[in-house]
Amino acid sequence: MNDIAARWITCPGISGKEYGVYFFRKTFDVIDDSKTYPIQVSADNRYELFINGSMVSFGPSRGEIPAWNYESVDLGPFLRKGTNVIAAKVWNYGEHMPLAQQSVQTAFFLSGIAETNNRIDTNCSWRVLRSQAYEPITDASEQLGGHYIVVPPGDRIAGCNYPWGYDQVGFNDQDWFNAVELPSHLVGWNLVPREIPFMESGMIRFSGIKHSEPEPIVPDFLNGTGALTVEAHSRITLLLDLGCLTNAYPTLALSGGAGGHVQLTYNESMYIEKKVKPHRDQTEGMQLFGIRDQFFLDGGRNRVYRPLWYRTFRYIRMDIETGEEPLTVHDFFGEFTAYPFEMKASLDCGDTRVAQIWVTAWRTARLCAHETYMDCPYYEQAQYIGDTRIQGLISLFISGDDWLIRQALLQFKQSIHTEGLTMSHYPSTEKGILPIIPPFSLLWILMIHDYWMLREDDELIKSMLPDIQRVLEWFEERVDDSKWMLGELEHWNFVDWAWPYDWQKGYGGVPVGADKGEQYSAIVTLQFVYALQAAAELYGAYDSLERSVHYQSLAQKLSEGTRKLCKNTQSGLLADSPEQQEYSQHAQIMGVLTGCLENSVMKRVMIESSLRQASLYFKFYLHRALKLAGFGDSYRQSMQSWVSMLELGFTTFPECGDLETRSDCHAWSASPLYDLLNIVAGIGSGAPGFKKVLIEPTFNGFPFIRARMPHPQGELSLHLENEGERVQGWIELPLGLTGEFRWQGNFIKLSGGRQNVDVHVIVNNL
Repeated sequence: MNDIAARWITCPGISGKEYGVYFFRKTFDVIDDSKTYPIQVSADNRYELFINGSMVSFGPSRGEIPAWNYESVDLGPFLRKGTNVIAAKVWNYGEHMPLAQQSVQTAFFLSGIAETNNRIDTNCSWRVLRSQAYEPITDASEQLGGHYIVVPPGDRIAGCNYPWGYDQVGFNDQDWFNAVELPSHLVGWNLVPREIPFMESGMIRFSGIKHSEPEPIVPDFLNGTGALTVEAHSRITLLLDLGCLTNAYPTLALSGGAGGHVQLTYNESMYIEKKVKPHRDQTEGMQLFGIRDQFFLDGGRNRVYRPLWYRTFRYIRMDIETGEEPLTVHDFFGEFTAYPFEMKASLDCGDTRVAQIWVTAWRTARLCAHETYMDCPYYEQAQYIGDTRIQGLISLFISGDDWLIRQALLQFKQSIHTEGLTMSHYPSTEKGILPIIPPFSLLWILMIHDYWMLREDDELIKSMLPDIQRVLEWFEERVDDSKWMLGELEHWNFVDWAWPYDWQKGYGGVPVGADKGEQYSAIVTLQFVYALQAAAELYGAYDSLERSVHYQSLAQKLSEGTRKLCKNTQSGLLADSPEQQEYSQHAQIMGVLTGCLENSVMKRVMIESSLRQASLYFKFYLHRALKLAGFGDSYRQSMQSWVSMLELGFTTFPECGDLETRSDCHAWSASPLYDLLNIVAGIGSGAPGFKKVLIEPTFNGFPFIRARMPHPQGELSLHLENEGERVQGWIELPLGLTGEFRWQGNFIKLSGGRQNVDVHVIVNNL
């Protein structure tokens, strides 16, 4: 975009680093009806773009300064012959920047692509207003009892200062200023075209009012069939329960009420007191704290208020206080927002609980995917590698959409620090020690391997090989070759919340041997081995045989060293460190996944209560080890953790599986979507690029399995029934795809089209 006439513009009299909301507008004439009118648009931090009052774009898609997204939009359908107005609302969170938002400074950019469209290019002819209507509400952490929360702040909007109608042709902007063009040396964004689609949007409504004070309220305004009138000098409180968690822009349509205000408070659950939560359906006698928006009313007619950013909620408390004038509430609804994943997979095994888990896990995955993947929508909205590996597999198996996982792989590549490790989450503004989690850098390599097995994208994979080497070199430099284990490691070596948060240290999740000043963690050493094995396959596939052999050799030495020092000769279990004082499921899981331990140890992992138990996050790796070891029929036992969460009223799956969990919606807990297809239905890739399919079901006591999922070549589906040692049914592969069906030592070659399966294993009891 070097040959364009448009300029980045900003508001005069600002530093560009502070919090602020700005309105830009420009009128222009269209001589004839324009069928197409393509433009490119971006801003820092974000923008909403309008033509003649209609929103036509929202962005830019979240990214990073070296690859700052712009949107391509056709204005043609929104233009009319004669005078038109193009307007934008642009905001910068400034000192209240969310964790995942990067920024250079407040600015706006728009370029007409065709020569005839350049009259709307951003330059100093645009008019701009710095809004006095917006203030941030930044007390969410305090409201939530000190919980870590790093999403956009709440909005306090003063209606009397809002430029109502600024996006309409007849608006008078004579008190506005001409925009300032940024000099080229201040233009720090490297613009790239947005690759992911626009977010899905749709209206959601509350079915009714859960509680109201001081008296019952007729809920017609919630479905748009009536209005709520609040008399002057009144206070009312309404508690609304959507029935399930969602991400949406709350939208409130009002008239009158000058001098009054409305406050909306949002949360995933009710509270007994701060940090103490009840069953998620319980509301009687409970309280609601959290992120909130406040709208101070100017008395105008048909005012529409909504926050700058979406909110995550199941419950909303609406507090209305009127002054001298009554208020009419015409409508209240939410505008749902999420990445537009489409469910193209299904699994049915005749169990209603499995069906509930499927629906709940899908809702969890959807709410944790927006312009990037994210760990949780309410508290952080940060794209962590640990969550994203699981999310990527879910996306590919359930929807077939690979845009978001491809973007994530590239963003993590871009995040690599000079010392050779990725950031733990990215995009990010965070600085210091916590953004780096060395084991997550290893998981990024596993993500690349996952993608390699499921998609044919040689160019992308090859581009990442040098960065894989950089990550592995960081760990290799920290190998103690006198013991062949990893020595002392810097940074936050998070493995799982099975090791609780330590309030004195300010972090948690770190096993013995991986904490500051410690050495020789069996778990992290084997995570390194796991990544080395994946990297060896990748380098071997792309003609880097010498490096592949080196990684195989190093993995073997580390595996043998860990087994020698950490395996208890009496119990046969792998300790978390050479001192052999602590034992966890995690060490056994990594031992099996890397071949350091024999597969039979997984039997004990499922019954030994003395082992430190994997949390919801690490159960993903527990399930991979069960499948690898041939114990996939134990998955149903492990799935009880998700059944228990349903019984606690969760409508999405949380960060941790109890009532006191911080986040009620956490991406890593959506893993059953992948597990049910990969373990129960037994579907997996048998060759890079998913060019072959392996199907090895584990019925887990279910009488039948009916499943389908997207494949790059079409749809893959099956219907299998199990009775005793017999499996029969059919499998249908896309034309041109081959594979293999496996069942208790039997192997059947598969080809494109539908084929019947009938395997009867004769058991010799002699």
